[in-house]
Amino acid sequence: MAKVTKTFKTPKTAAGRSAAKLSKNVIKGSHGKVLKIRTKVHFYRPKTLRLARSPRYARKAVPSRNKMDKYRIIKCPLTTESAMKKIEDNNTLVFLVDLLANKRQIQDAVKQLYDIKVAKVNTLIRYTTLVLIGKCGDGVWGAASRRFPSYYCGRYFVTQVDSPCSCSCVRLVWCCRPDGQKKAYVRLTADYDALDVANRIGVI
Repeated sequence: MAKVTKTFKTPKTAAGRSAAKLSKNVIKGSHGKVLKIRTKVHFYRPKTLRLARSPRYARKAVPSRNKMDKYRIIKCPLTTESAMKKIEDNNTLVFLVDLLANKRQIQDAVKQLYDIKVAKVNTLIRYTTLVLIGKCGDGVWGAASRRFPSYYCGRYFVTQVDSPCSCSCVRLVWCCRPDGQKKAYVRLTADYDALDVANRIGVI
């Protein structure tokens, strides 16, 4: 029996040519070669079996508890003049908090301890400033010719000098020392009054 061969006529129009090309791909199928990138010189079989853990004994006798609880997060409320001004003007309570506590933990701890709703929490690592007074030419603060000196006065590091002068008069020197403590400014919602809450917890 003679073999029947199909002959395809090439269409003359552009649409016909694209249709013929598409039909050829559908009939034959497209064979694309994908090159796998190999990064190792050895071949490995895939790890298919993944069993759930069923330990024969407990690795820890006592399960570890959450050490960052609400009593560790909130150390104490601040009662400085600036903190009182925040309470009166901005409806904001100021606390000393743990250094590792984040804003969400502080918000949850305040909510649990004092039963109040928090609008916003701002945090900072506080720096305290001290005022020291000395003379220009007494050798303690350095020579008078140096306009903005920085000195180590035994315990604190002097970083800024106010009202520098060329004579041996008294001047103010600001010493900045890092306290290393974290402050949290907790602003309450409009439903709560910070003054009432401060009275209740014994700040005022």
